[in-house]
Amino acid sequence: ITGISVGSSATVSSVLSNTLTNLTSTGTGGTVVGIVLGSPTSHCFSNTIGTLASSGAASVVTGISCSAGTLSNIYKNKIYDLSSSAAGGSVVGTSLSAGTTSNIYNNIIGDLRAPAANAANPVIGLNVTGGTTVGVFYNSIYLNASSSGALFGSSAISASTTPTLTLRNNLFHN
Repeated sequence: ITGISVGSSATVSSVLSNTLTNLTSTGTGGTVVGIVLGSPTSHCFSNTIGTLASSGAASVVTGISCSAGTLSNIYKNKIYDLSSSAAGGSVVGTSLSAGTTSNIYNNIIGDLRAPAANAANPVIGLNVTGGTTVGVFYNSIYLNASSSGALFGSSAISASTTPTLTLRNNLFHN
């Protein structure tokens, strides 16, 4: 289930001032995403994304997912109340997997839950797995996650070694 998806056919996309709430999946592999950005230039700002949930096995719940090409700006978004109740489930506030220059700033992310997760890092506030140059500034991420799973971890931010990453003036609580 995806609330808004902007594909690569749009040269420039602007996703702004939307409210996406109460998206739920119960199917196996039930993926729920609030906003998907995939155009060469993406601007995603002033959106409210909340109460996204999945209970299906291996479910993934993500507030904003970006795989943009040249430039992406993700800012002034509020992402809250995301949950996956499956043991193999995961929850991510914002995910960035590609792009030349990406800026993520002035976002509020919190109340991410995977109460039955049995994995090393199933709850992530900001997940940076790709891109070339990524700037992360003035974000507030609050995680208070727990799980009944034997193996459980969480990260306010998780970043691969691929991009050049600049973190400045963020508030991370994990």
